[in-house]
Amino acid sequence: MLRSPEKDAARTSLFPSLDYKTLHNALVELVDAVPLVQHGAHALGYTILHTLACLVPFLEHELMDTLPYLVASTMTLFPCSLHKDIIDVLCNHLLPFTFREDPKQNSDSYASMSTAAVLMMIFQYTDCSAYHCQVLECLMSLKKDIVKDLLCVIAHGTAKARCHAVELLFQYLPTLNPALLDRKGIGWLLDSLCTLTCLVLFPTFSPSSVSPSLMPQGSGHTGWKPQSCQRENCSSTSGNEAVKMCFEHSVAITSGEHPPPLYMCEACAEEVEQEHGSENLVDILLPMDKVSVTCEDPDCKATDKSAVATCFSIECAKRNGHRPIRYCAQCVVTYHNEEQGVNHMIHTTIPSPWSMDLETQSYMVEAVISLLREAEPLNEKHISEPLNGQEDEDSREMRVVEERQLLSRYGIWLLVGLCTPNENTSDESLGRLLSMLFQWFSYTACLPDDQAGNALERLKAEYIHGWLMEVAKSRFEVFVSCLLPHPVDYAKVGGHWESWPSYPVQIKEGFKRLLCLVPYDIITLEIWEYIMPYWMDAFRHEAIEAEFT
Repeated sequence: MLRSPEKDAARTSLFPSLDYKTLHNALVELVDAVPLVQHGAHALGYTILHTLACLVPFLEHELMDTLPYLVASTMTLFPCSLHKDIIDVLCNHLLPFTFREDPKQNSDSYASMSTAAVLMMIFQYTDCSAYHCQVLECLMSLKKDIVKDLLCVIAHGTAKARCHAVELLFQYLPTLNPALLDRKGIGWLLDSLCTLTCLVLFPTFSPSSVSPSLMPQGSGHTGWKPQSCQRENCSSTSGNEAVKMCFEHSVAITSGEHPPPLYMCEACAEEVEQEHGSENLVDILLPMDKVSVTCEDPDCKATDKSAVATCFSIECAKRNGHRPIRYCAQCVVTYHNEEQGVNHMIHTTIPSPWSMDLETQSYMVEAVISLLREAEPLNEKHISEPLNGQEDEDSREMRVVEERQLLSRYGIWLLVGLCTPNENTSDESLGRLLSMLFQWFSYTACLPDDQAGNALERLKAEYIHGWLMEVAKSRFEVFVSCLLPHPVDYAKVGGHWESWPSYPVQIKEGFKRLLCLVPYDIITLEIWEYIMPYWMDAFRHEAIEAEFT
């Protein structure tokens, strides 16, 4: 009943007629007061979270659906010591009940529409990868279009949120990465971005002067720990990982002050089932140990065992110890057909963006552009000026530039792997992608001869060139329109177009970008003969000699 808005009246009629809405409103106002409390902020914040979780069964969905966003926003207000409690309340007491049982009904709900904002706040205000994985796996078990929300965060989120989002996207959809062995975690980049901001804004800042407890914790791929059994006097002698939710109120009352539902291990669930039956017991998922690249079905008989999908439905998860299971193409069809698995929550690889709805397509295009923009060099004065004579800080700043350039590889992989144009591709979308890719060549034109530089150079020669030649052949008009001195409006992306450049600056910077493409045989004779008359005309009538000196 909790997940069905149409049953709100029947559900709320089971409880005493009290003013739950006013209590909800009072708690919302208290949230903003927590930062003002000088002593006891942790206790106050914890009490608010606990009360909100207890209030869920008594609220109609009109208010219930707003709770995930409200609780996620407390990341910005509550002490960092409550981050674990915030994530647990979201994943154990709010998200499972604010999303509808029928996934088709989620598109119009407030909880579903605010998912991207929830992810953005969590990625921005905590660096713990375990929390990120816990929230994302919870959402993947409830929402089929979670990739859309991740793309939204990558496209429009902060630099820090973008780093976490793209890392998780490639972690849970490993088939997106054509170079799994060449991947490099970007958790260090998140720490570096924070430090670099301080170095730029406060020249006297020294990372060594900051307490280690106040520095970001990085973003390693450490899995999250499952909920432990909450039943008092748990009878489990070994592992007491919770595998079931119990909605039997008489059991919950005798197990301490835990918000509903009560989470319990297999042994305790069997005891409760013997006394009260199984109708109030619901199976739950355990964390994914890893994202396997091969099929995890023990009965798989496929020749090609490469995993292409992950099923988060409990019927399939039971084959993998209550954990989401990775399937090959043959097993996906075997367990998800007209006879079974119709409503399973299964996530496959991302399809071509040109087959997506317009909103998701827009997120994909902007996500690629945002990632490619990460390769933009920092202001030269910030790179060249010594910072208090400390070479270690200067080298750290230079390494941030290197890591940001490596982050742009994710944009290249998404672009070349998914965004090959077809008859459904609009000129505007393709033009924006091409223009930003050409600007990326300009950003990475002068790379040092090191690991990062060599990795990006390999992408240009071995991965991007063939894709660009295919695009030039199939969409020649769009391709060359992005290389003209005065491109169409939708192609004015990145670089000097981020400001309001004068005509001479447009000519100068545009021609520099064009020259950066020449060493990679991207400018063929046909393209050269088409665009050069336009450039010669621009040099003759618009260029100012002083601008080119």
